[in-house]
Parts: sequence; C-alpha cells; structure tokens
Amino acid sequence: MGGGGGRPGGESALIGRDGELLAAREALRTAGAVLLSGPGGIGRTAVAAALAAEAADCGSTVLRCTPVPPERDLPYVGLGDLLAGLPGGQLDALLDGLPAGPARAALDAALLRGAGPGGATDRLALGLGLVDLLRALAARADRSGLLLVLDGLQWLDAPTTRALGFALRRAGTGVRVLATARDDAAPAGWWELCPPSTVEVRLPPLTPTAVAQLLARDLGGPLPVALLRDVQSVAAGNPGHALELARSGFRLGLLGPHGVPPALRAAMLARLCPYGAAERRLLLLAAVAARPTLALLREAAGCEPIRLLDGALRARVLELVDPPRPAAPPVGAGGPEAGPRAGELRFREPVLRVVLLAEAGPTELAAARSALAAATADPEERARLAALAQLAPPDARTLAEAARRAHRRGAPEEAYGLALLAIRQGAHDADRLTGPVDLAEPAVLVDAAGYAAAAARWPEARALALRVLAPRAPGDVGRSPAAVVLRTRARVVLLRSAGQAPAGLGELIGEGLAEVGTVRSAQEPAGAVGWAESELLRWAADGRLLAGDPGPAATAAEAAVAAAVPGEAAQRVAALGTLAAVRAARGELRSGRRALAEAAALLRGVADRGARSGLRLGLLRAELALDDPAALRTALAIAVPGHPDVSGSDASGSDAHDADAHGFDAPDLAAITALGLRCAAHARLGDAASAMAAADQLREALATLGEPLAAPASAPSPAPASAPSPVHGLALHAAALAELTGGSAERAGELARRAAAGWAAAGDRLHQVRALGTLGESGLLRGDAAATAVGVEVLQEARRLSTAAGFADPAAVRRLALLAEGLAALGEHGTAAQVLRQGHDLTLRWEGGPQLPARAALDRAAGLAQAGVGNGRAAVDLLRAAAERQRAAGLPLEVARTLLALGSVERRLRHRPGARAVLLEARELCADRTAHPLLARVMRELGRLDQVAALPGADGGLLTASEQRMAGLAADGATNREVAAALFVSVKTVEGTLSRVYRKLGVRSRAGLARALAAGG
Repeated sequence: MGGGGGRPGGESALIGRDGELLAAREALRTAGAVLLSGPGGIGRTAVAAALAAEAADCGSTVLRCTPVPPERDLPYVGLGDLLAGLPGGQLDALLDGLPAGPARAALDAALLRGAGPGGATDRLALGLGLVDLLRALAARADRSGLLLVLDGLQWLDAPTTRALGFALRRAGTGVRVLATARDDAAPAGWWELCPPSTVEVRLPPLTPTAVAQLLARDLGGPLPVALLRDVQSVAAGNPGHALELARSGFRLGLLGPHGVPPALRAAMLARLCPYGAAERRLLLLAAVAARPTLALLREAAGCEPIRLLDGALRARVLELVDPPRPAAPPVGAGGPEAGPRAGELRFREPVLRVVLLAEAGPTELAAARSALAAATADPEERARLAALAQLAPPDARTLAEAARRAHRRGAPEEAYGLALLAIRQGAHDADRLTGPVDLAEPAVLVDAAGYAAAAARWPEARALALRVLAPRAPGDVGRSPAAVVLRTRARVVLLRSAGQAPAGLGELIGEGLAEVGTVRSAQEPAGAVGWAESELLRWAADGRLLAGDPGPAATAAEAAVAAAVPGEAAQRVAALGTLAAVRAARGELRSGRRALAEAAALLRGVADRGARSGLRLGLLRAELALDDPAALRTALAIAVPGHPDVSGSDASGSDAHDADAHGFDAPDLAAITALGLRCAAHARLGDAASAMAAADQLREALATLGEPLAAPASAPSPAPASAPSPVHGLALHAAALAELTGGSAERAGELARRAAAGWAAAGDRLHQVRALGTLGESGLLRGDAAATAVGVEVLQEARRLSTAAGFADPAAVRRLALLAEGLAALGEHGTAAQVLRQGHDLTLRWEGGPQLPARAALDRAAGLAQAGVGNGRAAVDLLRAAAERQRAAGLPLEVARTLLALGSVERRLRHRPGARAVLLEARELCADRTAHPLLARVMRELGRLDQVAALPGADGGLLTASEQRMAGLAADGATNREVAAALFVSVKTVEGTLSRVYRKLGVRSRAGLARALAAGG
C-alpha cells in the first residue's frame, strides 16, 4: 500500500521510494540493523517487504513477525510468530540440536512446547538459548545470513522485546534486523530491542507525482482531476491515506468534507481519545480556522490554548509553524504583562483536520465558526466563517467584496470560495426578500469564474462563465455597455480555460465582437465597449497565431492596441505583448522589440501588484519568442524574482506551507505559468540545473492540481485528444526542454511527442511545430543513426508546417539549422544545402536585428554541411566563428555544441590535438552546467579519438562520418540495399556516397575499399 503499493513478492516496484530503499540497503549491509519509521500509512510495510524479498532472493533466511495491538499483552506471541516462519520440522530439529539444559527448557516454555523450570521462565536462560538458535539459523544460510523482519515494533509484546534485545546484542554479524515503527505509537523503550548500530530511515511523504502514479496503478487508471486534487490536498503525500480517500470518492465541499472513509475516520478518532472536552473544542477550532494561531484560539475559546494543547503538540497531532516568542513591551508598559506573540498552528496530518470537521455536528460547527468570526481580525476570514455559520451571515455584497480583496492580494483559491459563498448567500437573500436583491449576480458569477480560472479550476471556471452567457429571460440579450463588459469577461474566462487553439474559439470571439458592434451602433459610451473590443481582438490575435495564421493575427493585434481604452495601462500592455509575439512569429523582430519596449515602459504605471506580475509573465513569453539572450535574462530576473515555489510566493513571501481556505497548499495559474516560463528560459540560456529544478517543481505543482505530467508506469500515455488543461501542453513542452538540456534526451523526446500530439489534436500549429522541433532535436542529440533518421523525419514535418504557416521567427530558423545538421549526418548534402538557403532567407526578414543565437546555429549547420562534402578547412572556419559569436552572447551550451561539431571535424581531418582541445573544453562546459545529454555526446566523440582516425582521401578531402559508416558496412560485405536499410537512407544515396568514397580513396572495388580502410586504421 503505502510507499508504492509494492507487493511483498516484489512483483511491482515501489513508487517514489528509491532513496529510502538505497539508504536501507546500505545500512543493512554496513550496520546490520535498520529501523523504518514514519506515520501510519506512509508505507513502512511495503518498503520492508521489498527489502525482505531482496534478501530472500540473495539467499538469506528471512523470518518475519507482524504484531497487532490486541495481542500486545500476550507474552512471547511475537517470538512464536517469528519462528513460525521456518519450514515445517526445521524448528523442531534446531531445538533438538541444542544441548539439554535451562536454555533449551526456557525456549520450549516460551514457545509453549513444555513447562518452564520451576513454573517461571528464566530470562537469562531464554536469552542464551535464543542466541544459540539465531546463530544456528544464520549458519544454515551460509554467507547470506539471517534477516529478522519486525513489522510494527510498537505492538511487539514486552517479553519478546526483552529476549530479542538480549540475543541480538550477542548473536554476531550473521544476524540482521529490519524493524518498522510508527511515529505516534512507538514505545518509549524500543531501542531496548534494536542493536546500538541501528540506523533509522524515516519515510517522508511521497511527492504529488508519485502519489498520482500510485493511485493510477493501484486503482486501474488515472483519477478524475477534481477527485485527485482533493485527495492530494488531504493525503499530503501519505500513500495509505491517499488510497483510502480515493477509493471512497472523498471530496472537499464548500460547506465541509464528505466521503471520509470509515477506517481512516476510526484511526484518526482513536488518536483523539486521550483528549478531554476542552482540548477537543480547541482542536475543532483549529480545524475550522483557515490559519489557526494561538492568539486566535485564545480569543475564540477564552482560555490559554498552549497549556491545553500541550498533549496534542507532544503527540505530534499539531505542530507550531511559528513558535511564540516574547514580545517587546510597549513604551511605559510594565513588561511582564505583555503576552507572547501568537504562534501559528498546523495539523501534522491534514486528514485529522478533515475528520474533525466531518465528525462535528451542525450546531457544534456553527458555534465554532461564530466564535472564530468574532475573534479574527482578518475581514475575509470573518466573512467566510460568518457565512458558513449562518447565524448572522453577511450579505452577498459583503462576501463579494471580501472575495475581491482576497484576489487582489494573490489568493485566488480563497477568493473563489468567498465568491461561491456570495452566490449562495445571494440565493438565500432572494428567497427571503420580496424586492430585488442588492447584488448584480452576473457580476459575481463572472468574478467567481475568473477566480476559478486563476486557481486553475478549469471545469468550475467554464461552468460559471457559461451561466453568465446563457440567456436569462426572453428578450433579455444584455446589450448595455455594462452587460457587454460582463459577457466579454465571461468569454475571456472561457478562452483562458479552453486550452490551446480549441475548436469554436473564433465563433466565441465573433459573437462577442458582434455584441460590441451592436452597442456601438446605438451610440453608447465608448469606454467600457472599447475595453471589451480590445480584449476580444487580443484573444483573436492570439488564436490566429496559435492556429498558424500570423498575418491576420498581426492585423487583430494592431487593432487591439488601437482599441485599448486610454488610461487602461494594463490592457494596453497586454495587447502590446501579444503584438510583439505576433511580430516575432512573422520575422518582424525590430518592430516586435519596439512593441515590447513600449509595453515595458507602460508596465511601470500599473498599480495593481497582481496584475503587474501577470503582465510581466506575458512580456517574458514575448521575450522568449524574440530570442535576445541579454534581454531574456533581464526579463527573467524581473518577471520571476526570487525563483517562486509552486505556491507562487517568492523568497520573501510567506511560508511555503501556508494553507489556503481549505487548509492545504495549492499552486495557482500564475505559479504554473511562472514555472513553465522559467523552465523554458533557463533551458534557452543553457542553465541546465535551474531548468531541471523548475521542471521538477512544475511536475509536482500540476500533480497537486490533479493533472500529473507523468503517465502511470503500467498504463500507456494519455490520449492526446483527452481535453488537456490550458497549461498541460505548455508544461509538457517546458519539461521536455529542461530534459533536453539537463536530463535525458529519451525523456525529452517522449514529453515533446505527447505535447506535439496534443497540440495537433487541438489545432495549435505554433506550439505543435515547436514541440516537433524539440522532438527532432532529441533524436539528433542521441547521436546514433536510427535516432538521427527519425529526428530528421520529425524536423521535416516541422519544416513543412512552419513554412505553410509562414513562421519566420528565430525558433523556425533554429529548427532549419537542426534539420540541416541531421541531413548532413545522413549524407543528404543536397537537401541540407536547400534547407540552409531557406534559413538564410528567413534571417533576411529580420530587419537587421543581430539575432546571434539563430544565425550562429545556421553557421554551425553550414560548417557541418561543408565537412560533409569534404571542405574541411571551410568547415573549421565556420565553426570557429560560430563558437565565438555564441560565446559573446553568453550561451555556454550552444558553444559546447559547436565545439562538439568542431572536434568531430578536426578528428576527421586527423588534427587530433586540436580535436582533443576543443572537445575537452566542451566537456568542461557541459559538466559545469550538468548538461547530461550533451555531455554524453561529447564523451562519445572523445572516445572516438582513441579509435580509427578519419581517412584522408587521395584528392585531399576527407571521409565524413556518414561516408565512414557506409564504407565500413560495404567493406564488411553488406549490399547497397543492406547498407541503406541499416542507415535509414535510400539505395540511391548509398550508391552516390560510395562513389564519392571510391574517388576520395582512389580505389575501384570493395576489396580495395577494405584494404584502404585497414591501412587508414
């Protein structure tokens, strides 16, 4: 179950426990004794079973006992269970082999095989007999020894504990111990049993990704997003709790949890048995509060909580996140009367908080909420608690305003919950009042939809937005400016929540623009209508760009900028960011840079901190498209200061474990977007370590939201057309870029393949060709002929789609450069030359911008192409110049790739010292930046220096890598067709290449070719 659900026989690997398994194996090998500890459900039994199975496979004798609480008072029941694992008759034979005397008699008595001497078991005699027995068992297992597995040390009976402790201290190195103990139930004297050398290995919570994989495997497939999200939030990485919650269909509701599994409820309630009514009331208050503190509980309960909660703190039911500290007394105060500052409290296991809420009756809950509402100084929390208590609930308008305040301070999950309470309260008000309710319900619905989208709750956001767009009454089409604005906001939520370039996007925007036109024709005030028009035009531009139509996208983006409402700086900044990205896609880099500069200048006038952060991320996205390394570094530092964690706070923000209104950590859309852009930007700049760190955080953030990137190990990859969320494809591609830079080329290819398939199904051509470019690059980076051929095929498809769309951005040129490299490696020199010409033509549209990275990539490809046709000197000159330009741009991994190409050419020119020098520099660059995929390629090339050198031809040229491969196969007797099949090229290509090889080497037959190759080696 916990820790991976691995079966005792080891049929399925544990999930997420590699580090703990490694530590426990090493401890068993060196210290001979391991204690696996952790809370209930964390997976101690599963890890112990996996280790025991490994030991048995290695020839060890494994004895196991699994004590249970009801039998803890039965003497020696644990010892009997432990020895009962021996095959039939073996225990009798061992006991009969012991010399007669007190020790054997004591063993017989403990195992109920005879009466104890004098009616009582002699402890010393029993211990000595057990020592002899354990040594005999270890000797039978030869060098593999004996492993005792004590699963549940906290329930082991005391006589067995004393006897085993005595024996294990004397049994010798042939006897090893693997014990497990639960944190909250471990006996005070458990070290009495464990040898002094025992190493404790604590099992931490699983990552959200590991929990999602475990649930998908053990429950027959991925869980629904909403269910997995709630399970993740309450299980908090405990695999046993996660499985029970998922099986019961647990959900966190607006008014309280439901579907709490009975077994989990009983286990948690058992932990609350030691506490009296006063302590239980304080624990319920802590469960009801969003952020419980000692000061809040003191005010709500009218007592000193630290004294009453001392037992819960010692038992690790609660923990102090911020322990109280003495406060400085105010000027003139007596000093001692000034109390301690409030410490923040947190339930160590969130499921305990959920059980407290589920167990409390309606009256008890209402009283707790009312008491906390009266005690808290936080206006949003006061409104939430009062609305839930329903004793003196605030009106809907008050709740709606509280939601807006929460949203403005960057708490979308809390804002969403308050907005739902406002909608609910509005319905209550409407039932009680005969006149109109003082609340514009569509406005609150739109607000709630926006908060849901910001909290990455896509289904809820869509449902609320559709309620706003639904006709409210016959003839009520909502054509006033205010109604048009509300409906436009609802459409924007649908557009944000629909994913990349979904079908029907154009129709949704068209309907909105038609409404705007109707209001304009009625000569209504233009301010609100202009806002709606600009927003819709901006989304239209974005949609056309994604669909692969940058010309109309530019027209729409320019219209969006022109329609932006004067004084609405945020709207104009967003429109200019879209315009910059569109112009970059068209190759209009200089004008795109001007638009981005204007947006950056206007951004300083945006007062709303949250809006400013979101706009910075939009400008960072445009900066990535423009591909200027220096500007990208600046934008990255400004847009994502302090490297935010998955909760979206920066290094100076609140604790990463701060809970939201439901009491759990939940990343939001801004945090997901920031992580994805960080990942892509660091990868582009060659910072592999930062890219991989951001990718890891991105994976865990999405798994927390119920949308894990990793497919279950036992299941095929998810179908690409399965309605991914708006951020899923972008996250897949960002993770692929990170893997390509600092992880694994194979994993990068799989992630990019899934991203490309999803975007193809959604009709997003822009991101599809980018993902295809990453997929193709992963094949080229692997370096073998088969992977290179597949990479070239993928890059050809990207070229076809990109050319049809008219993309001329730096990314399109880099894809062409990669394609030319792959074609040159396969010997397709004519096609490589055509691709290089196409890339050069695209750079001519860049209005004179420097764009060193993409142009240097073209030069690198041109150098390899020149080497491919035998122009070694020209190749070296091109590659050296490209490396210098990349060095000046501060792109270390691009420099390393070019040095790798240069080293390969120098090797084939037989310039071994020069080849070794540049390859060693490339190795150092890759190693310093943990760029593992590229480092592997460099190491392979260095290895070739010690193998067969490149062969100079009779005409002064040199054999290329592809020519050497073909020549070697042909010299070994392969036919032209067999060579073509082995290298994934055409027979015609083989014939032409071998003709060049014959000419270069001055031979006329395959026999002469074999002699020439042997002489050259």
